[in-house]
Amino acid sequence: LFLFLFTFFFSFFIFYLMYYYFFFFYFFFFFFKQKTAYEMLRSLVGSEMCIRDRSFFELLEKRAEHTLLCVGLDPRSATAAEAKKECIHIINETHEYAAAYKPNAAFFEVFGDEGWSALRDVIKAVPAGIPVILDAKRGDIAATAQAYATSAFDHLGAGAITVSPYMGVDSLKPFIKNKNHAVFALCKTSNPGSNELQTLPLASGNMLYEHLASLAENKWNENGNVG
Repeated sequence: LFLFLFTFFFSFFIFYLMYYYFFFFYFFFFFFKQKTAYEMLRSLVGSEMCIRDRSFFELLEKRAEHTLLCVGLDPRSATAAEAKKECIHIINETHEYAAAYKPNAAFFEVFGDEGWSALRDVIKAVPAGIPVILDAKRGDIAATAQAYATSAFDHLGAGAITVSPYMGVDSLKPFIKNKNHAVFALCKTSNPGSNELQTLPLASGNMLYEHLASLAENKWNENGNVG
């Protein structure tokens, strides 16, 4: 009888001890896992907010510490879906090496509504921290230019846009009033016909494109967001 009671109470004690330690380690593991997940989430959210608050040129300068490659996204596809697939594949293969991405709006606009949707998805697919230049070469003024700026920055999610400044600073103002956004002004282009206008000599001795470049770098660049 004594042996039976001893065995019973000893087994009960061992069971209780195992239960107690199991509960303790489960609670510790659950708490640690939750705390780690919370810290990771807080870190990710903080990093995302930090990236979102940085200007286009701040992001570009950060990327340029490791690479100077700007990856053009100019799909020659038959459908919007194919254009999107092609560009996202390029992004996935090159994001480690890209300082920036430059999707050409025309190759998406050609597909109408589906093309606009595909362009927005392509820009979204670019990893956070890599800036996006929308290659659209806008060149209008006033409300029209503002509509272009709203489309590029608010709806499509680009950080910068290419513009044609031959209508003067009025064609840039809606794009550069927000310091976090940027423009790249066309001054000297590579097409043969560009010399009909861009290399015209001025009274100052400079060519027209040189005068434009000077304006973009100095007078028009109050917010430091004209390239």
